[in-house]
Amino acid sequence: MPIKNKPEGELKQLEFKGSFVLREGETTGHKHVLDAPPSQVEIFQDAQGRYVMNIKSEAKISHEEHGTIVMPAGWYVAGFERERNWFSETTNRVID
Repeated sequence: MPIKNKPEGELKQLEFKGSFVLREGETTGHKHVLDAPPSQVEIFQDAQGRYVMNIKSEAKISHEEHGTIVMPAGWYVAGFERERNWFSETTNRVID
């Protein structure tokens, strides 16, 4: 999800070597992989475990089933997808 600026609060900077697995499916093993030249991306992790990315030029995110998307320059946060069950009134993390 795009965001306007680097979020406030403590962020741990992670090493980016040109390819980074953002998410790996718990059941399928499929991965969401960020690819870009190493100098063009900064990746951080916040206290909730989300990845915060500063993409300085185009980057690609690929997935075995969903294909590849091009991300323009900007700040992004990759959180956890959730679904709401209105019958049981619970919210659960989506398992891929």
